[in-house]
Amino acid sequence: MSDARRIRAYHEAGHALLAFHVGVQVYAIVVNAKAGDLQSQTRHVPESYAKASSRARALIALAGGIAEEIQFGERSPGCCTDDQEHFESLRTRLIAEASVGPASGDEIQADLEHEIRDLLRRPLRKALDILVNELIERPFTVGRRAFELLWAVPEVRPYIRVRPEAYEHGSK
Repeated sequence: MSDARRIRAYHEAGHALLAFHVGVQVYAIVVNAKAGDLQSQTRHVPESYAKASSRARALIALAGGIAEEIQFGERSPGCCTDDQEHFESLRTRLIAEASVGPASGDEIQADLEHEIRDLLRRPLRKALDILVNELIERPFTVGRRAFELLWAVPEVRPYIRVRPEAYEHGSK
């Protein structure tokens, strides 16, 4: 397995794990080599993502790079450019929603990244590794399967806001 694929697996597992944490259903996670180019993406159930707050969306967007940083000591620039652009698109709303005095987008980003680091280093580290191992075994993982793997770990359950009922109908 290539180092690039392992990096992408951590990246996408970070996105998926924070999505589950903030209550957004994951449709699928993809880490796949196509014609020599490594493609990766975490796809959310659109209705679930549409209901998410700006803060929840920002946590999801930033989590991939943080997961890489925790595992490898740095973020890969190519993977994180799209994530940063997504965060930038949420910046104005996040600043407006900040309830304590004037906050800059950089301060808000730093606070969110600190929160993600705390979650992925401590209570959700085992969950991160479980998802990465799944993505290494299966480059296309359905959200329902990812959810079931996490839900099977009792100490992870309190940190997952998506509930089993969300995956009871259909193959999501």
